[in-house]
Amino acid sequence: MKVIHKILFVLLMVFFILPGLQMFTEISNEKPLNGVYVEQELPELNIEQWLGFSFQQKMDKYLDQNFGFRPFFIRLFNQVDYTVFNRIHGHGIVKGKQNYLYEAWYITAYCRASISGAEKIKQTINKLSGIRDYLKQFNTKISVVLAPGKGHYYPEFIPNRYKKSDGKTDYDLYRDMLGESDISFFDVNDWFLQMKDTVSYPLFSQTGTHWSEFGAILVNDSILYYIEDLMDISVAHFQWKDTEISNEPRKADNDLEKPLNLFAELSNMTLAYPVVDQDASPPDDPKPSAIVISDSFFWHLFDGPFAWSFNEIKYWYYFNSIFPDSYTEKTTTKDIDIMDQLKNADLVILLISPSNLPNFGFGFVEKVDSLIQVNETIDLPDSVLAGADSSDDSESSDE
Repeated sequence: MKVIHKILFVLLMVFFILPGLQMFTEISNEKPLNGVYVEQELPELNIEQWLGFSFQQKMDKYLDQNFGFRPFFIRLFNQVDYTVFNRIHGHGIVKGKQNYLYEAWYITAYCRASISGAEKIKQTINKLSGIRDYLKQFNTKISVVLAPGKGHYYPEFIPNRYKKSDGKTDYDLYRDMLGESDISFFDVNDWFLQMKDTVSYPLFSQTGTHWSEFGAILVNDSILYYIEDLMDISVAHFQWKDTEISNEPRKADNDLEKPLNLFAELSNMTLAYPVVDQDASPPDDPKPSAIVISDSFFWHLFDGPFAWSFNEIKYWYYFNSIFPDSYTEKTTTKDIDIMDQLKNADLVILLISPSNLPNFGFGFVEKVDSLIQVNETIDLPDSVLAGADSSDDSESSDE
């Protein structure tokens, strides 16, 4: 019995000593954790920080982030919670049936009745129609693209605790009202649903939140044809050279699994990855310039072959940061003349996924509508202004 106690004691000591050894000697190279965190630096010891207790606080944060074998223990903890207790450690991530992962807001967008309401949506569309009419004089086209949502595409894997409302969702109302308006729009969500049972490979991956790499290529091609029809021009398309098949998700096709930091891989889906190249014989029409106001769904297109068809694309990310400018120096829509940019663009696209429809345009519609009202007031013709002045004079004389 004493031998067993000694063995257990030695094992316990090893358990406590090894993390310290790994921390200071890095005897084992571990795979780093995924996710965003603020790196803590080893604090400098001096009398002032020690007596002020700031050293102890900083050291506590440093040790909490840098203790030995931390990635292993975190993955072990997360894996036990996921497998045994059906708990998940990832902000806003929901574990669906058969290991399908969702962001909670895409489930809500599918299940919840509209929070915007028909009247507000009608007002937004009317304002957008006015913006479209105003930009016509500068030969700037404007269009809406409704991106798909994973909750709409895979409702069968949503956990049973989420109940679908009988009322119309924001997506339902925007789809219907845009269809009744004279605004040009492309409903990718509906298109995906129509293809779901016949398409060769998944348009959404099991462990990703956006359209799959395969789905993004299909959208890329279809939007280009849509733009050609909208603008009555020919644009350069890509050449689809090959398709690579993989059982392991690539790029953003597992962007929900990565931050979970598990040992086991969740995806068992066969995915397709198109291999494309630039069109060797582009059309004679000059390449258009475009401004795209979008959430994160546009990244798949912006970083892909979509850009080959344009002279320039400005990506107004959530109507805030501007790319590619922000790659080198952070630039936002507050730093530019918005109206000047819109007037000089050939095409403006609002690309919005279902979860963001309650914030349609991310403030773009309201901001541009107000700027147009100011411009119309300032840019009144001289004859109108003269008429207004004479009207004022006559009213004064009557008084």
